[in-house]
Amino acid sequence: MYARWPFVIVMLFFLGAAAAEDFPDEHKLGDLIDGYSPDVLIIEQGRPGTADLTHQPIMALYPRVESESPWEIKAQRVQERLVDYIMWSVLVHGPFAKTKEVPARKEGRKLILLETLPTTIFKSADRLVLKPELKGYEDSVVTPAEWTVSIDGEAGPAFDEIPFITLSPDGKRLGYIAQKGLRWYAVVDGRAGPDHSRVEKLVFSPDGGSFAYCVMDETNWHVVVDGRRGPPFTRVGWPVLSRGGKSVGYCAIDGTTYHGVRDGKKGDGYDRVERPVFSPDGKRMAYVATSGGEQLVVIGDDEQEEYDGVKWPAFSADSEALAYMARDGGESHMVVNEKEGPGFDQVDFPVFAPRGHRLAYRAREGVKWLMVVDKKPDRRFAEVSQPVFSPDGKKVAFAARRGQKWVAVVGKKISSKFDWVGRVRFDDAGERVGFGAIDGSETWWKVMKVE
Repeated sequence: MYARWPFVIVMLFFLGAAAAEDFPDEHKLGDLIDGYSPDVLIIEQGRPGTADLTHQPIMALYPRVESESPWEIKAQRVQERLVDYIMWSVLVHGPFAKTKEVPARKEGRKLILLETLPTTIFKSADRLVLKPELKGYEDSVVTPAEWTVSIDGEAGPAFDEIPFITLSPDGKRLGYIAQKGLRWYAVVDGRAGPDHSRVEKLVFSPDGGSFAYCVMDETNWHVVVDGRRGPPFTRVGWPVLSRGGKSVGYCAIDGTTYHGVRDGKKGDGYDRVERPVFSPDGKRMAYVATSGGEQLVVIGDDEQEEYDGVKWPAFSADSEALAYMARDGGESHMVVNEKEGPGFDQVDFPVFAPRGHRLAYRAREGVKWLMVVDKKPDRRFAEVSQPVFSPDGKKVAFAARRGQKWVAVVGKKISSKFDWVGRVRFDDAGERVGFGAIDGSETWWKVMKVE
């Protein structure tokens, strides 16, 4: 996969969504020797701390999760040990095969991820869950009496355990799952909801206005949206809220049959159902279903054509187009509004322009990769990154490898060669692209004019 350098990936995240793409002029960041080592845990007078072994100029380019309000989590002990500290990780969820758990370091109101992952995984991530874990120095036994989360300096209720924390996409709201005794709670904005036998999978709507989570009482599972509990099922999957939070969708098992569920109404039964996606306007919901060994996309109550395999349904920004990867025999296609595109050995995530329904995606022919834009194949490379559109949707940029060297590509224009190139980004005006690059022992922020 793309961008496997062991120490950095050039990508900035604000709660799972890319931050504003305006950027500074070209400048040198530092040397590779300044960026090899992450912070290390040190012990000072029985309390944890961190120390930079180097200046680490490229730390600013690590992925991160940020919030607007300062927040802290504390675990009070029954008996103080030599040193206790909280280790952080971030669970990255998305349409890829497996959830990735990435080690992280907390700095104020943000968590900095300390592991490189392929650009395609971060670009497609739809929720990031923060995971605190209490550790003891030299494996000492710790016995936490209570966990608390403070937001803007105000401490919330105390619990026996707080295993997961979720931030809203706009960074303004914080929620978490908590346990006290044998009962579980969802806490949002410092207020705990009703107790349940089990609580899981807390999410916010894209605008942060609504939240949903899954609860179990006795033997049944329900999805709760803004305090309203849905119908009972044998099991329920991650809830998905439409923009504005007016609708909720999820997969559910009723007995032994899988269903897609929207606002409490279940669809037809299948052997398996994947997590659904909403169109931006919230009018349509789509999901992948498996029936008799074949897979298909279901939109509302309408079934599309069956294939050997289907992945990654995605709607265009104007909600008029739906694209997904479909495999038929040994050939893969991108299907857009039920029309198959050209066949390849492999096709990747569909990426729509921020306006209209222009579409770009990576494809592989043998050992060569290429970019396909509006069904037109581009030049062949040894490897290509996931595409990114300019703000007006007229231009496409990506990183590509030729031999052992990397370049940035914008239309017909190609940058000079580097040992590594990070994700290529447009500025807010769409007139320049910027990217992190490694050239010999130097790390650079490079800028290239589009025209």
